[in-house]
Amino acid sequence: SNLVVQGIFFFRAAIYLIWSLLYFLIKLIHATREQAFQAAINDEKHRLELLRYQLNPDFLARSLTAIGHEIEESPVTARAMTTRLASFYQNTLRHTDRGQVTSLGDEIAIVRAYLDLEVLRRREALRVVYNIDDALLGVPLPPLLLLPLAAQAVQAGATPRDPLTI
Repeated sequence: SNLVVQGIFFFRAAIYLIWSLLYFLIKLIHATREQAFQAAINDEKHRLELLRYQLNPDFLARSLTAIGHEIEESPVTARAMTTRLASFYQNTLRHTDRGQVTSLGDEIAIVRAYLDLEVLRRREALRVVYNIDDALLGVPLPPLLLLPLAAQAVQAGATPRDPLTI
């Protein structure tokens, strides 16, 4: 009888232990799925943010307005602006389509296309000087990391009375 009581006790303890392990396993699986879901949401938010910078409607509208103005006054400048605008959008589309990490050189190419267009649009209000160590061009970066910084700098300080140098 004592052996039966001990057997029932160990059987119940084993059931409780198995039940507890299953509970923690299910909880871990649920947490892992929740983390994966949150990571997917964050990735999608990041992609939408990249798309917003990539297809910034204000930048596109300002650029097209400036090109339209330049067509009559300086067709050569209008052509150069159109080429730079196309280059900018080709570079940004190329880098976000890959869905992978880009290099500093790729990012600088996008920023250069953007700033070249802004220099043509703002003329004497904006000057850009590049001082880039070629050894760093292969350093990996998330896509479109530098563009928002350059856009913010241009928006914050370029006026004809007080020119901005980037």
